[in-house]
Amino acid sequence: SFWQTSAARREPLTSRGKRPHPCGWEFGLLFNTEVFAGAVVRYPTTVPVADGQRRVSEIAEAIAFFLVLLAYLWLLAIRLPWSGVLVLLAVAVSWRRRSLTPRSLGLGWDDFRASGQRWVVVWIVSVSLFLILGYRSLFSFAALTHGAVYFAWAAAQQVVYLSMTYLPLRDNLKSRRLAAGLAGAAFSIMHFPNPILVPATYVWGVASSLLFERCRTVWGLALLQMMLSSTLFWITPRELNRNFRIGPYYYRVHSSQAPGGTFAPPMSIWIVSEWAVTTDRAPGSTNGVGGSVHPALVG
Repeated sequence: SFWQTSAARREPLTSRGKRPHPCGWEFGLLFNTEVFAGAVVRYPTTVPVADGQRRVSEIAEAIAFFLVLLAYLWLLAIRLPWSGVLVLLAVAVSWRRRSLTPRSLGLGWDDFRASGQRWVVVWIVSVSLFLILGYRSLFSFAALTHGAVYFAWAAAQQVVYLSMTYLPLRDNLKSRRLAAGLAGAAFSIMHFPNPILVPATYVWGVASSLLFERCRTVWGLALLQMMLSSTLFWITPRELNRNFRIGPYYYRVHSSQAPGGTFAPPMSIWIVSEWAVTTDRAPGSTNGVGGSVHPALVG
């Protein structure tokens, strides 16, 4: 058939049965055709409409996942943090059921390299702001280590957000912009009640969805998120950004036991903090985790 069968993504094939170049397919959204090595690729002008039953089930799954994740954040994340494994299991089951591949999830390296050209303006602005505002503290072993941790977290966050929220909406609604807007709203609600992150994550949720349409790479989005999140933290007052804490963490006092200079998400900050406090209280314990306190740069 013209479209490769997939509940998550219908990828175009050339008339010769070959895939287009990475990130090349999005031009069809504007021009309806494109030529790759002499083979014409034709694209539909609208998102293909799924059959009614699958359409309802996939949208319902996206809503249910959002509600479960919200309940986990507010009700279980502090008391039973490791119950998050059940959420990850649900994600894995969904990926299996929908036959998602690393490429359809945005984990291909070819697309990451191609994003340098497709997102050139976004890259220039993001890298420039990141280096201008953070050059004094970036080039240290601690900062680079914690930056790598945050990059991994951002990649995990993006692959779950896109695969479980945006793509199900995108494949079952007639408008990509509507799907991006709804997915961005869900992403924003997850960062309540932080007054800085709520509007910022709405903008980023919509932007990352549309960028993913232009070039399907989670790695590129994770790197952009790391830079833009850090930039936002540096330019906003501490009394407003609250170290970028979200959910029930927003109301908790940031522990002095948290490791210094970390980019890790609030969940890992809290786990490390509680572990350190428990260790300090153990018989015979004389030391804890020292150093200055730095914020978690993610919600």
